[in-house]
Amino acid sequence: MPQNKKDLILESFQKMDITMLEALLDDDKTYQDATKEVFLEKLNKAFSQLQDSGDTTLIQQKGYCGSERCENNGCGGYSFVGNHSKRHMDLIFLEQDAEISDIFHCNHFISGKEGLEDGGLVYVDIKADEKADFKPSSEFLTDRLVYKSAIKALEKHQDEIIDKGIYQNWLETRSWLFDTLNIFSAGEYRDSDNFYWMYYRMRELNDFLKYAEQAKAAVEEFQIIDENNETLLLRWLSEYEEVGESLSLFLFEDLDYDNPEASDYFMFNDFKISTADFKYIAKFKYLFDEYYWDKLKQYCNNEDEVESSVLLKRLAVAAKETHMRNSNEQYPLYVKVYQNAKYHFDDPLLESESEFVSYLEGIDWDEFLYGYLNFYFIEEFDEIQDKLTENRHNQLSLTYNLKRNGFEF
Repeated sequence: MPQNKKDLILESFQKMDITMLEALLDDDKTYQDATKEVFLEKLNKAFSQLQDSGDTTLIQQKGYCGSERCENNGCGGYSFVGNHSKRHMDLIFLEQDAEISDIFHCNHFISGKEGLEDGGLVYVDIKADEKADFKPSSEFLTDRLVYKSAIKALEKHQDEIIDKGIYQNWLETRSWLFDTLNIFSAGEYRDSDNFYWMYYRMRELNDFLKYAEQAKAAVEEFQIIDENNETLLLRWLSEYEEVGESLSLFLFEDLDYDNPEASDYFMFNDFKISTADFKYIAKFKYLFDEYYWDKLKQYCNNEDEVESSVLLKRLAVAAKETHMRNSNEQYPLYVKVYQNAKYHFDDPLLESESEFVSYLEGIDWDEFLYGYLNFYFIEEFDEIQDKLTENRHNQLSLTYNLKRNGFEF
């Protein structure tokens, strides 16, 4: 049983009891540099994420900040791990005179969960303009009005079913504003971050519509072929494979893919999206997924495929041998990159070609790849990654495997 206020606070985190935390946390203190009200608002969102993931309670694990670059390095706290999802909130708890003086999120938390199943970190994210001591500039206030106006222009349609004309017009007229942001600059402030992700996700939805005509053609073509005819079915799957890949993330729980007309809309980011615009996309995805993966399993010959890890090692070892063999060419290139770098390398410059060769001889293939090639020969590193990606793609391509089995369409 909890014996003191700290124990009660920890128990409230385990139970995700925001009401109890509101009563226990001090009104006159800041938490993660924000007022108690703002901190609880963010905490409640984090609890909702965990509950939506199926968690009913959080398991408390003691730990500390493990970042050597952080002023809180070594400070103690707790990881609260979902009992179902294994997602976790990592929080530092500062204490003064046996009282909790501050609570804040930690990105580099070390606890007893290392080596256990990790469902991912849940952030308690407080923006710069949500901190208690934030003093807005006139420029900030002007920008905030622009972002709020852009958000409101789309949110005013939340109670109605919206078709592509509404969000396509919104995307077109706000593209200039989105283009002024990136994920880092947008994330600093609340309203710019809200606008950025609203635009980004709505654009992702709209991008699916690029394949609407191809999806319609595919559905109409499927209706006139005999799916029991293996050759015709394989030809159809191969012809529309790229469309199927492009629509692989067209996933919505409340959309009936076999019969999309059953509902006028499906939910996306709290908006009611008209099903009519995606009718053929949904039908195509249903038909494609119904047959594609079974046929891929049937015709895929994994015995001849190279495992990605084996291929990666093979490519890295070959590149390492080339760099050692051609050290008279590679060493000057390495020196040039080292000396012209805009950032500081942790390792000292290798002073001679012989030292360079000895260094390469002494490192294993993964250190060569990620500690050497990725820093000094980025284009060659990218080429290896491209080959790895191609190999993975081929393993999941029905068309590729059909050709290997003698089919030609």
